[in-house]
Amino acid sequence: MKQFQQYVLKLERIVGTLSSKTTISKEIDFRPILDGQPHEVLKSSISIGKRRKTGAFFTHKLLAEALVVPIKNKISTGARSEILLRKQFVSGEN
Repeated sequence: MKQFQQYVLKLERIVGTLSSKTTISKEIDFRPILDGQPHEVLKSSISIGKRRKTGAFFTHKLLAEALVVPIKNKISTGARSEILLRKQFVSGEN
């Protein structure tokens, strides 16, 4: 359990860094974080019994991909511009 708590704190620090800066550090490799690393850390640090009892599971990659495929083009086209617009609005940039 402690290992997973430490991992969550690490993710919180990364998010805190990202939210306080306008540029993203190239030193942070997001691929593992977005591609199953949280599941692996949870699985290796908390027993299956405890995870079943609390319902702590992640959506399998195949299911996640199947849910995203129908709307993938809409997400990739609109998501980035919406995030940039929000950033500009919050920071007061034009």
